[in-house]
Amino acid sequence: MYSKEQNRWVTHIIALCGIMYFFSYLARANYNAAVGNIILTEGFTKSAASLAITGSFFTYGIGQLVFGFWGDKRDPRLMIFTGLLVTSVCNLLVPLFPNVTFITAIWCVNGLAQAMLWPPLVRILSECLNEKDFKRACAHATIAGLAGAIAVYFLVPLCISLSSWKLAFFLAAGLVLLAACLWQAGSRRLPGRTTGESTSLPPPPRPEKAGAEKGAVAAGLAVVVLAAFCHGVLKDGVLTWLPTLLSETYRMDSAGSILFSVALPLCSIVSIYTASLFNRLWKNELVCSLFFFGCGVTTCLILLPLLNAGQAAWAFVLLAALLSGCMYGVNLMLISQLPRYFSKYGRVSTVSGLLNAFTYLGSAASTYGFAVLSERFGWRVTVACWAAVAAAGILCCAAGLHLRRRRLSAARLTPDPLPQAEQPESYIR
Repeated sequence: MYSKEQNRWVTHIIALCGIMYFFSYLARANYNAAVGNIILTEGFTKSAASLAITGSFFTYGIGQLVFGFWGDKRDPRLMIFTGLLVTSVCNLLVPLFPNVTFITAIWCVNGLAQAMLWPPLVRILSECLNEKDFKRACAHATIAGLAGAIAVYFLVPLCISLSSWKLAFFLAAGLVLLAACLWQAGSRRLPGRTTGESTSLPPPPRPEKAGAEKGAVAAGLAVVVLAAFCHGVLKDGVLTWLPTLLSETYRMDSAGSILFSVALPLCSIVSIYTASLFNRLWKNELVCSLFFFGCGVTTCLILLPLLNAGQAAWAFVLLAALLSGCMYGVNLMLISQLPRYFSKYGRVSTVSGLLNAFTYLGSAASTYGFAVLSERFGWRVTVACWAAVAAAGILCCAAGLHLRRRRLSAARLTPDPLPQAEQPESYIR
C-alpha cells in the first residue's frame, strides 16, 4: 500500500510526464498542420515543403535507436530536458529563417530531439512506479500526446487568423521551453522508486537457465519487432492516405476530412482506455495486441464492400478511424508497456527505442508503399493490403507467445519469481 506521500509522488510523476508529452507534440505536429499555409505564403513547392516532414520522420526513427540505447546508459532526466530544449530552439528558428532548405535541416534536427523523449521516459516510469501505476502512467502520457496533436489543429488555424503561421512556431517554442523548465524543476524531486514494495532487485537467474532464458526473450522480441512494424504501417498509413482515398473514391472534400479529424482521436482515445482495461483483465500485452490486430482485420473486411458505395462514405470514414484507433491500442501495449519487462536486463529504454524505430520504419514504408499500390492497382487492393498487414500482426503476436512458451518448455524451466512490482507476468506467459 502507498502512503499519502507516495501517492503524491505517483500523481506528481504522471502529471509531469503528461504535461511534458502534451507540449512536445505541439512542437512536433505544428509543421504538418501549417504546411499548407506555408506553401501558400512563402511560395514553396509541395515537394520541397514536404521534405521537412519526410526528413524528420526518418531522423525520429533513427534517433529512437540511438537515444533508446543511450537512455539506458545516460541520465534519462537530463536527456529529456535536452530534447525539449533543442525542440524549443528548432521551433524558434523556423519562422526566423523561412528558407525551405534551412527549414528542412532544422526540422530534421527537431525529429532527433523529439526522439530523446519517449525511451528515457519509459525507463523513468519503470523505475519509479509499480506495474499498475506504470501502465496507468503510460496510458495517460499517450493520451496527452494525442491531445497535443489534436490541439495543434485548433492552435495553428487560430494563429494564422490572428497573425501568420509563424506565430504557431513562436508559441510552440515558448510552451516547450516552459515544459523544459517544469521538467527540470519537477524531475529533480523524483525518487529512484515510489513503490511501497521492496526495491531490491530480483536474484540473478541460475547459471544453467540464464542462457536459455535470454534466448527465449530474444526470440520473442524478434517477432514483437515485426508486430511493431505492422502496426506502424497501419497507424500512420491509414491516417496519411485516407483523405486522398475519400477524395478519389467518394469525391469528398473538406467535410470528410473534418469528420475524420474528429473521429480519429475519439476512436484512438477509446482504444487506449479499452486496451488498458483488457490488459488489466488478461495481463498480457501480446494477447491484447493480437486482439486489436484482429479487430483491424475485421474492420478492413467490412471496409472492402463499402468502397465505391456513394451512400457509405461516412461509414467508411468512421470504420477507417476505428482501424487507425485500434493501432493506438497496439501502440500502447507494444511501445509503452511491454518494454518494462526488460528492466531486469537494464534495457527498458533500448527496447522501447527499438520498437518505436520499427514502428516508424513501418510508417515510412506505408507512406510510399500505399501510394504505389493505389496508383497501380486501385484502392480496393490497397484496403485488402491493410487487412493483410493486420493479419501479419496477428501472426507475429501469436509467434511471440508461442516461441516464448516453447523455448522455456524445451529447457524445462520456470521463470524465477520476481517481486510483484517487477514480475513480467505478461511477457513470460
